[in-house]
Amino acid sequence: MSYQTSIHFDPTALLIIKNEVDNSIKLVESAVATLVEEQQLPFGIDDALLQLEQCSQILLLIDLPDIAKIAQYSAELMRKIMRNPQQIITSDIQHLSEGVTTLKCYIEFSCVKQLTIPQFLLQSLNQLELSLNKPLTREGYQIEQQLGGVAPELDLPVQAALEKSEHIHRLYKNCLLKLLTRKTQKLDFEGFKLVGQYISGIAQQTQSEQYWNLVRIVLAHLNDTLLTEPRLRILINLETQIAQFLKQPLGFSASVEDVSDILTLCITQDNQHSDYLRQQLKISDKILSDSELYLYRKQLFGPDQQTIRTVCNLLNDEITVLHKDIEFNYTNFNDERTSEIKQQLQNICRTLSVLNLSNTSQQLAESLKQLHSAQDFQNEQFTQTLMNNLLTALNDLGLLLRQYRSNLLQYPVNNPNIALDRLENAYKTLVHELKALVDLSSQSIISYAQSYDSILIENLGSHFKEIAGAVLFLLHYENLYYAFLNCAEFIEKQVAAEKALEPEQIRRILDVCASADMLLEMLHHHHPIMYRMFDVAFNSSQQLKSVA
Repeated sequence: MSYQTSIHFDPTALLIIKNEVDNSIKLVESAVATLVEEQQLPFGIDDALLQLEQCSQILLLIDLPDIAKIAQYSAELMRKIMRNPQQIITSDIQHLSEGVTTLKCYIEFSCVKQLTIPQFLLQSLNQLELSLNKPLTREGYQIEQQLGGVAPELDLPVQAALEKSEHIHRLYKNCLLKLLTRKTQKLDFEGFKLVGQYISGIAQQTQSEQYWNLVRIVLAHLNDTLLTEPRLRILINLETQIAQFLKQPLGFSASVEDVSDILTLCITQDNQHSDYLRQQLKISDKILSDSELYLYRKQLFGPDQQTIRTVCNLLNDEITVLHKDIEFNYTNFNDERTSEIKQQLQNICRTLSVLNLSNTSQQLAESLKQLHSAQDFQNEQFTQTLMNNLLTALNDLGLLLRQYRSNLLQYPVNNPNIALDRLENAYKTLVHELKALVDLSSQSIISYAQSYDSILIENLGSHFKEIAGAVLFLLHYENLYYAFLNCAEFIEKQVAAEKALEPEQIRRILDVCASADMLLEMLHHHHPIMYRMFDVAFNSSQQLKSVA
């Protein structure tokens, strides 16, 4: 989808500091629990807050200001609570807990999905600001930053003026009250729509005509709008503005902040007006629509990585034990044991369904329909199909776990039908052999630099070609692949022409070798792979290629 181009980001820097941030959040969560239960300060809380504040500064440095602000305000609120632990304000604890929870979920979501969606942070940010008595960040702050303090000129359709009424303000107040008390009916949304039409009609030829036209669009589609606390504040503010406008239509002027708020609501609605405004303001899809936010919200606030890992590991152990039991003992099963196995398998099916592995669950359930007694295990075909379905379930659990882990921290899987354990073993073997080949190649070129004995580099070209294939399989990053291929071709031409390598050429070859060594180091320590650093190796190989 097109919006992914504007909200996509490289989480490498965030992954590097993620463990530190997670540890700080855990300490703060533990401190909050101790404060609530014992009303005293836990040991080490000052160090935890200092660490969280340092993390916020680092988040700011890696261009994630929204997350940084949540971290900073969470630390500030914790310090406020610590000043008087005997008199804890419940709302402060609630806002702090929601703030750090949102921070943790958002960072994990951003690392795994490689997306940044600051809209998710606004409500938690506002709650922290309320507890700290700071000015509230408004719904339209992203638009406001782009506008640069100047309201845009837009070509919007004009609404014909309706018959004059003295009750339009009262109508808005009544509809707003029902909205705030969650008692709205279809007629109330028609009331909002009528208010928007009326106000925009009498705003023609005034300085606020464009603003009220935007308000009309928002109110006309309010029934399809996601109403969060920041957005409800916009609607409450509109009530005051309507009163001011009706009193002095020619003198009313909306601020850039107000215009930005209303523009944001218009843009997040799915209609022809939102498409037009995105084009005019050139914001593409940086600000997601409500329907897109709804889809991502389920992923953001769904089960976290730790929960999924725990469930999958427990289920994995149960399936593994059951598979071995069937494999080695199926000929000796009696009806009682068969009944126990069937119950276990039914429980496994239900858990797989909860994990959204519906196809796997259905395949296993189909096998269970044929299991009635111990005699059914004597059917070799049935037993083999059942065991294959259990192996499929194990594989799918492994694939599910990968979905909750950043792609930058794991090997790619291009064919989900290949058994993950075999693929993992293949990767381990490849990495081990690659390490040996890189070390041998590096040692050969270093020895050559000392003796200039051409025998030392005779096989270097073929070694580099093997390394090229290996790194392509590991990373699917062509620049590193071509870096080794270019070096291989260069070395083979030099050896064939019986030309000695110059010191600068040796240095460039070693640059390429070092890139593979760094790759192996990152894989060994499970660090995020920084692809851009491999461009140095590619550039060095290009220099060699141009000489050859």
